[in-house]
Amino acid sequence: MGWYACERPDGWLYQHDGVVSGFMASNAIARRNDGSWSAVTILANKDATVEIVHLVRDVVDTVRSSSSVPGAVLRSSRRCYRTG
Repeated sequence: MGWYACERPDGWLYQHDGVVSGFMASNAIARRNDGSWSAVTILANKDATVEIVHLVRDVVDTVRSSSSVPGAVLRSSRRCYRTG
């Protein structure tokens, strides 16, 4: 839990996850090197699992790739830094 900043080839991904009993939310804000932004929020009605984090990043990648190269999904790098 907390904010994460992930360096990616095409920009940065900022992500925050939170849990309350029975629910988990994951938010991601992506900034491309060209200055464009994308944001995704997913709320799940189950306790925390890592799958929701991957789902948010996959949705961000799908949204971002649809505006550049059809069919291309840009996977997040493993260089993520916890900021909070």
